[in-house]
Amino acid sequence: MAKKRKKRKLKKSIVKKIRVVFFFLIAGMLSFFLLHYRSKEGVSKEPSIGNIALMEKSNQILKVIKKPESYPDVILKMLYRNPDMLTYVLDYPEKVGKVYSDTIGEIKKGEVPLLLQYDQRWGYGMYGDDTIAVGGCAPTSLSMVIAYYTNNSSITPSVVADFSYKNGYYVSGSGSSWLLLSEGASNFGIVGRTIPLVKSTIFRYLEEGKPIIASMGPGDFTRTGHFIVFTGIKDGKIKVNDPNSRKNSEQLWEYEKIESQIKNLWVYEKKS
Repeated sequence: MAKKRKKRKLKKSIVKKIRVVFFFLIAGMLSFFLLHYRSKEGVSKEPSIGNIALMEKSNQILKVIKKPESYPDVILKMLYRNPDMLTYVLDYPEKVGKVYSDTIGEIKKGEVPLLLQYDQRWGYGMYGDDTIAVGGCAPTSLSMVIAYYTNNSSITPSVVADFSYKNGYYVSGSGSSWLLLSEGASNFGIVGRTIPLVKSTIFRYLEEGKPIIASMGPGDFTRTGHFIVFTGIKDGKIKVNDPNSRKNSEQLWEYEKIESQIKNLWVYEKKS
């Protein structure tokens, strides 16, 4: 047993070192490009906005690299897969456990707002065993749909996460129960019900302006499990709001590409 534990610790240590080396490489590349552009422009010229941004990003990455022990392993893994989280990660040690906003901001009528679970306004808040940034994809997805139907900007991912945890919809070690997406949703003025994995049904609801929350298995959106929102149809493809990725949310997705990754679906309507 002692040998197994030692091997596990060694493996974790090696993985963490590999990720740190990866961050060093990114920082080095940013520095290289920054110096390259400076040499092209000439030292007498003022640095461009792009160069300043590169320098700032490089400095931020270096701050994370210098103190990797300040960040949980899961946070470093998320940053490795999603560089958009850099600012969130940088402030993690000082802000973890705190919520900084009681509103999601302006809601545009007829539009499902894209909310990100690692948004600094609520991403540091706790959701059961971890932060909303780590495990809050279901509350964040539900918050998007609630905002769409109710125009209530005060139902933030943090509010939904607190409700979920206090009412037994959070399952330690595995995250949000599927019941949150149906039974729990009714607490916020919307009705969610399971629908079959049938392309024509999915497209019909989306064309009617009814968003769908999807539980996704390993594939394009996750390595384990994840919740995202189908928000509409464009050019015969599905528009998606992924609470953990701006990049995924900016793409259109062919149904056939993601069909095998879908584990369950809930369509939503306003509660009468």
